[in-house]
Amino acid sequence: MKLIHPLRSSLRLFGLLTFLTVTSGVVPGAFAAEPDASAEAKTYALFVGADISIAQNKETHRVVNVAGDSFVIKINEYETKVPMKGALAKLQIVKSLKITEKNANISNFKSERSYTPENDPLKRQQDVAILAQSASQVASENARDLEYRRMRSAGESASTGRPDPYKGAPDVQPSSVESFANFESLASNISDSLSVDMEAFDAMDVSFEVSAEKILHHPYVVIVTRHNDPKDAQSNVSRNAVFIRSLHDIDRNTRKVSFKQGGFPPGFKLESCQIHLYDERDEIATTVSPKRVALTSNEAFQYLMIQHVGAHKGATLPPTPAMGKLPTDLPARLANGEFKRTYYVKVSESGETGETYLDEACQQRVEDSYLDSVMKKIRFIPALLKGRPVSGVAQLNLRQLSL
Repeated sequence: MKLIHPLRSSLRLFGLLTFLTVTSGVVPGAFAAEPDASAEAKTYALFVGADISIAQNKETHRVVNVAGDSFVIKINEYETKVPMKGALAKLQIVKSLKITEKNANISNFKSERSYTPENDPLKRQQDVAILAQSASQVASENARDLEYRRMRSAGESASTGRPDPYKGAPDVQPSSVESFANFESLASNISDSLSVDMEAFDAMDVSFEVSAEKILHHPYVVIVTRHNDPKDAQSNVSRNAVFIRSLHDIDRNTRKVSFKQGGFPPGFKLESCQIHLYDERDEIATTVSPKRVALTSNEAFQYLMIQHVGAHKGATLPPTPAMGKLPTDLPARLANGEFKRTYYVKVSESGETGETYLDEACQQRVEDSYLDSVMKKIRFIPALLKGRPVSGVAQLNLRQLSL
């Protein structure tokens, strides 16, 4: 498993955006904020997320979902399950800055070292105590039985007036007496024969509470840990471990999640533990996401523009869709066969959406008020000419749009 951290340039941009946000909220030039941006609700979040990929047949595939204890990737548009146990050696986690409007609340997140059931010292102590108690009871009963048999074999009689259950019992041999007498001594030594190591942690207990304003239909969590193996104590080498859990739908109702994960080296020392929440392939910003900063839509858009320009210095590129709020009925209309074709949208150098056309030459305007309203809700990163923002025409197919 590889953990990759391509964050140096992104963190510079992160610092720039934080500075702009903390100060006046105004970005010079083409990135000027709209009036009253400070009054806008901070519905977006910028945070350090994790893109998870798995190497298969010399190719790397993004994880798009989780099913049970398996990752789900797409190979040639077909979903393929990769069991977690077999995937860890081929797993790549790329940490990167992300912006999303999908948010969730995670509270009371706890990650503590624990034991697998078979290695739990408290359970072993209880088992030993029960075994010793049972052995002691058996020894006492055998001792009473031996005494009655000894009396009977010696011709003694207990005048109880009741039938003698030992009448006709065989004589007790000295070897049997000695064997039963030693049984009690054996019982008292059972606890001493089993050593219990209270520091032999080999698992983790993870628990948290989660809720979200907008329902998540395919949520799962990825837990990323760093720990030390006692066997490598002298070399001071840290190891990474990743495990996953699929969850039920997450909605506004707070739900508690808890589980145990084994497979850690006995006696391991936990250095850090992070939780990442996903809904299919989209990572969700949470209240425990690293480096999380709340942003307005304008601040989020400004950051995306700065990031895009910084990542494509000297490049010439067409406009690209970056963010937007699409109508809730659009997926159903797309499923019914509407809006199959590719459209062309004029985009200004500041990312403002203009008219929509049927042709690349922008001669045939779209005369559809619904489609026009959809396009107006999409915010585009402007075109670049040798690295500088310019006006251009975006080519857009709504069926392939992913915001």
